[in-house]
Amino acid sequence: MVVDDKLTFNDHVESTLTACNKSLFALRVMKQHGLVVKMLQLAFKATVIPKLLYAGPAWYGFASKTLLNRYEAFLRRAIKYGYYDHEGPNVETLLVKADWDLFGKVLYNSNHVMHPLLPMKREVKYSLRGSWHGRCLPEKDNRNFINRLLYLNIY
Repeated sequence: MVVDDKLTFNDHVESTLTACNKSLFALRVMKQHGLVVKMLQLAFKATVIPKLLYAGPAWYGFASKTLLNRYEAFLRRAIKYGYYDHEGPNVETLLVKADWDLFGKVLYNSNHVMHPLLPMKREVKYSLRGSWHGRCLPEKDNRNFINRLLYLNIY
């Protein structure tokens, strides 16, 4: 993760896209040597997508729309070259899925290193409809990973 002096993730996005562009060059070389499209797409999903999503739950809440648009532009270019399926999920969908995967691991595994960061379980004395996670809700902050997912789908 690269954070600049203004605590934005512009440098992180820049370095990530630079690394991903280098991977596109390697994929282009493999394509010129005769690798079929399905294998190119598989190599893209195995190498480039994890680079794009690296530490996504940490920075996704702080990312501006312009940063996400740069990621989307990269995926559009990969679709144009045939490295990514045009029906594949967009960057925002991939980041939300990464959030949910990590949050599920944190919520249901008491040995997870982030489990102590969860708020206490809520004691309800009434027969009310509870939230899906059963936790006390802290002050809302959509940038923070745990708060963002605790407030998601609570209605």
